[in-house]
Amino acid sequence: MIILSLSDGKQSVLNGLPSNGVFSEKIDSYNWSPDGNTIAFGFGDLGSSYIALYNTEDSAFLSLSEQNFILITSVIWHKDGQGFDFLSNTDNADNPVIIYRYTVKDNSIHKVTDHLTEQEQTSLTTEFLPVKVE
Repeated sequence: MIILSLSDGKQSVLNGLPSNGVFSEKIDSYNWSPDGNTIAFGFGDLGSSYIALYNTEDSAFLSLSEQNFILITSVIWHKDGQGFDFLSNTDNADNPVIIYRYTVKDNSIHKVTDHLTEQEQTSLTTEFLPVKVE
């Protein structure tokens, strides 16, 4: 994933930021903060996913977890920009999707709920995620 600044032409390759420039195979999901300066995203290799932030104002990359979330399918910022929720798939058929919450204030991640139904997932992602306008 490449972020391009339209004001100065500067490019940032998010796949190359984690792990001191070692290329990450994938960006799972991403979403911009309400102020438009920070992007939260899931990154990793096949079968692994970690959550991170990238601030475009100071080009700062911050890995938020060492936990492998397997696959991060959605990132949903809170309207106040003080945190976000993200959906993570698991390899447990009885509990396939879990919602986690990251809060900026204490730089923490905690589980909000598990056993998320397919209908609940669809409702969350339809209502709160950005969509491509054609």
